[in-house]
Amino acid sequence: MKLWIGIVCSVLASLAGDASTARIQEAATRAVAIIQKSQNNWYAKASCVSCHQQVFPALAFRAAREHGIPVDEKAAHADAAAAFGFYSNLERAAEFTYVIDPALNDSYGMIAANAAGVRPSLVTAVYARLVAARQEPDGHWETGDVRPPQSYSPFTTTAITVRAIQLYGHPSQKADVLTRVARARSWLVFPPASRDRGARVPTAGRLLGRRGSGHAPEDGHGTQSHAAGRWGLELA
Repeated sequence: MKLWIGIVCSVLASLAGDASTARIQEAATRAVAIIQKSQNNWYAKASCVSCHQQVFPALAFRAAREHGIPVDEKAAHADAAAAFGFYSNLERAAEFTYVIDPALNDSYGMIAANAAGVRPSLVTAVYARLVAARQEPDGHWETGDVRPPQSYSPFTTTAITVRAIQLYGHPSQKADVLTRVARARSWLVFPPASRDRGARVPTAGRLLGRRGSGHAPEDGHGTQSHAAGRWGLELA
């Protein structure tokens, strides 16, 4: 009797797990569709790239692909081409006049462009060099943005910028990038208390930065990067 009860409980638990996974996938599929629908008329009413309409959706679409969640690839490619097409404009990059909040804004743009499939080029290398040069002497990057959780604190800014320069730093700047990442790692592990504005908020950003800069957090858990499911975006 006890054996049958155990078998029944195991089967029910298995079915519950499957149903939960199915519900999660269904919810994620609906969410991706809603995000893509919201992008349809963005450029009919706005001329700028938006963090909530292009940057974070690009990251969400990559995560969706990695987990088997369907994405309208035609629509995603069209939006990405419009959003990240400026990475083909070397003159604009050299002038660096479209500035809102470097390094956070430009670094977010680069990691989103990477998620969308924008390959490294001289233009992306220029942007990487420009944000790299804004590193503070003690190793961190600053931001003037105060919109937690995604845009707030030197921890988040440092984490995002480290990833951006790792992705798009020019090969000739490899030594410089490694040096900057090492300085950032040191600051993330032992940040001066005087610069910890918002210590209650940026824990996730700090851990993200420590992982990205090569320092394993205390929990010892690792991360894996998944390249599958990303398409290349050719910029004319």
